[in-house]
Amino acid sequence: MAINTGIYFSWHAKSKYSITLVKYGFTVIGLCLLAGGILLFNNTQNFVSNSITTQGIVVDLIRVKSSESIHYRPQVKFETSSGELIQFTSNTASNIAGNPTKYYIGDAVDVIYQPEAPHKARINSFWPLWLGPLILGGLGTIFFTVGFTIILYTRVKQLKTTSFKNNSITVKARYISTECNTAITVNGKHPYKITAEWLNPTTNELHIFTSDNIWFDPSNHIKTELITVILENGDPKNHHMDISFLSTLADK
Repeated sequence: MAINTGIYFSWHAKSKYSITLVKYGFTVIGLCLLAGGILLFNNTQNFVSNSITTQGIVVDLIRVKSSESIHYRPQVKFETSSGELIQFTSNTASNIAGNPTKYYIGDAVDVIYQPEAPHKARINSFWPLWLGPLILGGLGTIFFTVGFTIILYTRVKQLKTTSFKNNSITVKARYISTECNTAITVNGKHPYKITAEWLNPTTNELHIFTSDNIWFDPSNHIKTELITVILENGDPKNHHMDISFLSTLADK
């Protein structure tokens, strides 16, 4: 069966681009979200530290419609220390069905405000105050962890390969076959692995080696019967197949 190598090269480039986008994109997004979460946390903490606490009454529930459900923001009225009546709408919405932050008209709630800006008052409760920093911090942690883990894994793999080359010996193994690695799937496609064998002249033992995952079918690009395999400290169990002889797709 004929192989369209152009398709596989294109697939390889897209897979490589996708992995690069995930590891660096997720890391940058994670850092931005974490920075936003820290900034919002500091702003909220400063607001709480410099505010006056009083009591207010829920006078209305402002209906907010989203794509999935309807929520309500409590509208609260309170009196400042100077006697001024202030009315504000909380940024935290709840559904009346049973959210732990739900409110009803007539409920008494604790309110905190800064004397110089009483209209920016907030309900003195955990969720209205800290929900934003928690969401940004949580999402930032997830994105950064995923991206940085991939970067770290890639770096460790590169260092391991370098260590192989610096502290190992090389042997020539005979090419056997190219097989599809169905255990891994990216964008609905499977990578390939090259298999080769080597007979140890000292022990007369036959060893089977496999390459790292290759994101295109290399069958038509293998022009040699012997493939270089690197053995760490001469141990066939710790090997790395040198596939640099394969054609590589230039970055566009």
